[in-house]
Amino acid sequence: MANWESFDLPSAFWYSTAVMAFSSVTLWMALKAFRERAMGKYRSLMLATLILGIVFVALQVVGFSELVQQGLALGRKSSVDFLYVIVGLHGAHVLGGVIVLIVMSLKAFNTKVRSYSSVPVELISTYWHFVGILWIYLLVFLVMIR
Repeated sequence: MANWESFDLPSAFWYSTAVMAFSSVTLWMALKAFRERAMGKYRSLMLATLILGIVFVALQVVGFSELVQQGLALGRKSSVDFLYVIVGLHGAHVLGGVIVLIVMSLKAFNTKVRSYSSVPVELISTYWHFVGILWIYLLVFLVMIR
């Protein structure tokens, strides 16, 4: 593609995509368990989603480290800077999602407070699915420009 440097897409991106998809499934199941008041199952699924979210972040770090090793570093070319700005914004959204997953997981295991409103779980679920869809869009973008 014109004005873009060519690069090899790190395999970590494909693994992270599978992890993100699986985390969306576990979060959807957690919401379902919460609505059914199956709190033990809800706790396990929230914890699984949190772990998968952290694995997603780790795989993203590995993938972008590979890009830097390939010579795609900030300041080399405006197209590379643009790529990192887009991905950096996505990273900020992922980090926000992981922070909320941490908070929701801690609340799930807190036995003192009992709130049976599913709204917070629905909100993080919607947000996390959105972040996953954005990653898939970015992956398609990365495949097309390489």
